[in-house]
Amino acid sequence: MGGVLWRQSWAGISRRSSRCKKLQMKRTLNAIANLALIAIGLVLGLLAVEQTVPYYWHGQVDYGWNGSFEYDPILGWRNRPNFSMVGKSPDSFFRRVEYAHNSRGLRDQEYPYQKPEGTYRVLVLGDSFTYGDGVQQSEAFPEILESLLKDHGSFEVINTGVTGYGLTQETLYYETEGYKYDPDLVMLVFFHNDLTDLVREKEPPKPTFQLVDKQLVLRHVP
Repeated sequence: MGGVLWRQSWAGISRRSSRCKKLQMKRTLNAIANLALIAIGLVLGLLAVEQTVPYYWHGQVDYGWNGSFEYDPILGWRNRPNFSMVGKSPDSFFRRVEYAHNSRGLRDQEYPYQKPEGTYRVLVLGDSFTYGDGVQQSEAFPEILESLLKDHGSFEVINTGVTGYGLTQETLYYETEGYKYDPDLVMLVFFHNDLTDLVREKEPPKPTFQLVDKQLVLRHVP
């Protein structure tokens, strides 16, 4: 009789223990699910902020062309002089990229028009690839090229890249401003979209050259 009661008591204890374990497991799973939902909510919230506030500078928000660029009656737009901001990186959600323009709107150090004696000067024309959109200034290829060349003498590599520029704007920039730097070498950075940009009107207004009677005629001047 005693053995039967003992087995029944043990069976009851085992069932209660099993129910407790199941209840504890359910609570644990619920807690994990709640934490996962909270994490997803935080990520979605950060993504929303990332898209809504793309750039910050001096406590202001830049939603488009009015921040780092300014209107130019010949080029359509140009880099705003003495501008600085911190922007997002396309490679990492948490990485920020610092942008700074000198007094002439170049993402580079200050360069006088007059070339130092004995210095070989390279002027780089291009778009966002030259400007270094999405990377730190030190990671833009004109900066890297200059650091490599300096091991072999006195070299200067001037980054005149502007995001969105095409061949027409790069040509006009050199004719109106770039030549003043008296470069020994002009490097034009070419990408496949530059061909389509020659015949496609864009907003904001973008100047283009058209071939008329075997002559290049400037059209779509801002």
